[in-house]
Amino acid sequence: MYQPLRILVGFLFSLLYLAGQAQEKVKLDTLVTHRIVSLLYANNYDEALLLLDDVQKHFESHSPTEEYVKLLLNVGGAFNEKGNYESSQQYLFKALTLATQNNFQELECRILLEIGYTYYFLEQVEKGIEFGNEVLEKSISNNFKDIEGTAYNMLGIIYVKSKDGAMAMSLFDKALAIRKELNDLRGISSTLSNIALQYEEDGEYNKALEYQQRSFAIDDSLQNLYGVSWSHQMTGALLTKMTRFTEAEEALQKAESLAHHLQAREVLLQTYKSKSKLFSAQRKLEEALRYAEAYNTLRDSIYNSGLAGKVMLLQQSYAMNERDRKIALQQGAIEAQRKFFIALVVAFILLTVLLFFYYKSYRKARGLNIEIAEQKEEIQAQAEELTESNQTIHELNEHLEEEVKRKSEALVATNEELVRHNNELLQFSYTVSHNLRGPVARLLGLMNLISLNANPEEKDSLIKLLQQSTVDLDTVLKDLNLIIDLRNRIYKVREKILLEEEWQKCCSLLQDYLLPEFSIRADFSAQPHIYSIRAIIQNIFYNLLSNAIKYRSPDRKLEVRVVSKSSDEGTFLYMSDNGLGIDLINQRENIFKLYKRFHLHVTGKGLGLYLVKTQIEVLEGTIDVESELNRGTTFSIYLPKPKDIEEQIFLENEAVRLCYDANINSTLIVWKRHVTSVEYRGAFEAVLQTLRSYNTPAWIADLRRQGAVEAEDQKWFMTSVLPEAVRCGLRRIGAIGFTNPIRKSYYDKMISKTADLGIELKVFETMEQAKDWVKASVTDSVQV
Repeated sequence: MYQPLRILVGFLFSLLYLAGQAQEKVKLDTLVTHRIVSLLYANNYDEALLLLDDVQKHFESHSPTEEYVKLLLNVGGAFNEKGNYESSQQYLFKALTLATQNNFQELECRILLEIGYTYYFLEQVEKGIEFGNEVLEKSISNNFKDIEGTAYNMLGIIYVKSKDGAMAMSLFDKALAIRKELNDLRGISSTLSNIALQYEEDGEYNKALEYQQRSFAIDDSLQNLYGVSWSHQMTGALLTKMTRFTEAEEALQKAESLAHHLQAREVLLQTYKSKSKLFSAQRKLEEALRYAEAYNTLRDSIYNSGLAGKVMLLQQSYAMNERDRKIALQQGAIEAQRKFFIALVVAFILLTVLLFFYYKSYRKARGLNIEIAEQKEEIQAQAEELTESNQTIHELNEHLEEEVKRKSEALVATNEELVRHNNELLQFSYTVSHNLRGPVARLLGLMNLISLNANPEEKDSLIKLLQQSTVDLDTVLKDLNLIIDLRNRIYKVREKILLEEEWQKCCSLLQDYLLPEFSIRADFSAQPHIYSIRAIIQNIFYNLLSNAIKYRSPDRKLEVRVVSKSSDEGTFLYMSDNGLGIDLINQRENIFKLYKRFHLHVTGKGLGLYLVKTQIEVLEGTIDVESELNRGTTFSIYLPKPKDIEEQIFLENEAVRLCYDANINSTLIVWKRHVTSVEYRGAFEAVLQTLRSYNTPAWIADLRRQGAVEAEDQKWFMTSVLPEAVRCGLRRIGAIGFTNPIRKSYYDKMISKTADLGIELKVFETMEQAKDWVKASVTDSVQV
C-alpha cells in the first residue's frame, strides 16, 4: 500500500537533485603548484607560465578549488616580490574574484593583503589603508590571528609613509604581540624591521640600527634571502645617515648582489637610491650620478605612467564583476524558485491522486494495524522490562567491579605495609640479638667472676667493668626506644617551616664544631618554606651537617652546600660535601641501616642516617645518596606536599572539631553542638597542647552552635586557659557568633580579660572573614 507514496518521494527528490546539481570538484596536483611557484622564484618565467596556462585551461571547465585560488595568490605574490606589479595584480584580482564567489574567506583576506602591499609600493596610501582596514575587520571577525597580525604590520608601514609615527608604532606593537604569540619568526623579523624604519624617521638611529640587526639575525637563521636583502638595504641606508660610510657601502653591496640574484626589482630599486645618497654624502659625484640614473631607469620600468591606472582598472573590473555576480545569483535564485514552484504544483496533483488510493488502502489495513499496534505495545513493555533488568545488572556489575578494585588496592597497600614492617622487624630482631647480646653476656660473665673472686682489689676492678657494661646496655636500650617511639608516634600536623630559619638553628647548635675556615653555604631561594614537622626537619639538618663535619677530609677545607628546589608535587633538598665519601660499590645496601659505620677513626654509633631515613619515611618522602671515596657525598631528599594543610584535624568528636591551619599558623575551634563541661574542658586542654607544640599566635573559634557555657567553666577558662595560652604565644582570638545574647555575660568578661592579658579579640560573622583578618595581621607584623 506504500508503493505509490514511495514513487512520489522518489520523484520529488529527482526534481530537487536536478534543480540544485553541484558542479564537479577537481583536485589540483600539489606537485604542480609547487613547481610553478618554484620556477617563478627561480626566474624561469616561460616554463612556469606554460604550466600555469595548462592549469587555468583545466579549471575553465570545472569549479575552482581552494588549491587553485591559492596558486593564483602565490603567483601574484611571487610577481610582487619581483617588483612586477602589473602581472601581480592580474593574478591577484582574478584570485580575489574566485575567492569571493566561492566564499573562501581566509584566502580572500590574504589576497586583499597582497593587493594592499602593492598599493603601498605604488605610494597610493589611501587605497592601502582601505584594503588594510577591510582585511583587519574580516580577520578579527573570523579569528584569523596570523592575518590580523599581518594587517597591523601593513597598516603600520603605510602610516610610516604617511608620517604618522604614533599610529604606526601602535600598529606595530599589536602586530608584534600576535606574531610572538604564534611564534611566527618571519613575521617577527618583518615587524622589527618596520619598527626600525619608524625609529629612523624619528631620528633615533641607534635604536633603528638595533632593530634592523635583530630582524637580520632572524631572517639569516631562517635563510630568508628576500628578507636578508631588504635588511642589508635598510641597514645600508641607515648607516649612511649615521655617516658610517664604509659599513653602509658593504651592506648596500650585499643588498645589490642578493637583489640581482633574486631578481627582486623593488629591493634593487631602493638599493640604487640608497647608493646614490651614500656616494653623494661622500662627495663621490660620478658614482652618485650613475646610481641615480640606474634608479630612475629601473623605477620607470616598474612604475610606468600607466601602471597605477591599470591597477585601478583591475580593481574597478573586480568591483563590476562582483556586482554582475550578485545580479546573476539573484536571477538564478528567482529561476530556481520558479522551477521549484512548478515542481511543487505537479507534486501536489500527484499527491492528491495518491492520497485517494492511499485512503482506500488505509481503511482496509486499519484493522490489521490495530492488531499489530497492540502486539507492538506488548513487545515494547517486555523490552522495557528487559532493559530495566539489564540496567540493574549493569549497575550491580559496575558496583561490584569498583568494590573489587577498591578491595584489591587496599589489599596491595596492606601487603606492601606488611612486607615493610616484616623487613623492619627482621632488622630490629637482628639489632636486638646482636647489640644486646654483647652487653648482657659481659654482665653475666662479670657477675660470675665477682661471685668467684674473693680478692677485694680485683672485685673493685670487676665492679667498674660491670658499671661500664651497664652503661653500654642502657645506651643500646635508649637507641632502640628512640626507634620504637619514632615508628609508633603519630605525626599528623604539618606546620609552615622556613628552611633558612631551621638551618640557622642547626648551625647554632653545631657552632662549637664549625671552624672559621669551613665554607658552609645554603640557598633556599627556590623554595623558602615547606609544610612539615619542625622537629624532623631540624633533626635531618643536624644529622647530615654533623656527619659532614665528622667525616671531613684532612687534606682540604670542608665545603658544604645546601639548596632547595620546588616541583608541582613537593620539595627537593640537596646537601653535598667534599669529605671522605663512602664506598657505595660495597656499602650501598648498608648506608641507612642501624649501627652501620663506614669510618671508624671518628666516634659514633651508626644511628644518625638510620634515623634520618626513618623520619623522612614518616613524612612519606625519600632519600638517596651519591658518593665517591675521597671526593665527597651528596644526599638528595624529596618531601611531598601534604594535603589539606588548611584544616589538619588533630581532634574531632561529636561536640567539637579542632584543626590546625598551617597557612596562617592558627588553631581552628569549631563547636558542633551544645557542649558539656567535660567536652568543653577536654577541647581546650587539647588546644593548649597545640599551642605548646606549635606556638600558634592566634586561634579562631566558631561559637554559633556551642550553646551556653556554665559559669564555672567560664571562670576556669579565664583563670587557667587564657594565661597559659598567652605564655605559649597567643596574641589574637577571632570569634564567630560571640555576640549572641545567650553569651552576653561571657562576652563582657572576655572583653575585659583579653584586654588585661594583651590579647586582641575580634568578632566576625564567617570563618572566611576571621581567616582573612589573621592573615592580614600576620602580613602587617612582617611589614612592620
